[in-house]
Amino acid sequence: MVSIDGLVADGLPAPDVVKIDVEGAELEVLDGMERTLRELRPALVIELHETNVPVADRLESAGYRVENLDGPEPVRDAPGDVHVLARPA
Repeated sequence: MVSIDGLVADGLPAPDVVKIDVEGAELEVLDGMERTLRELRPALVIELHETNVPVADRLESAGYRVENLDGPEPVRDAPGDVHVLARPA
């Protein structure tokens, strides 16, 4: 397994968009792309698996707006699995 930060450091072009669907390991993926989020600011499309609150907290603290693509309720309040779009604020 490699991190996105590691791939970018090794010369992979910076991503504009990252799709994340990792069946509950969303926070681990975000851990591996902290520098990318901070410096390159890609948009993210994420399928959350019961990680709504901690992922929303992490992304908002990194300066991202988090939108629920499945309904009108905030990501934190959405039941079950939810798809989100996260964009730099």
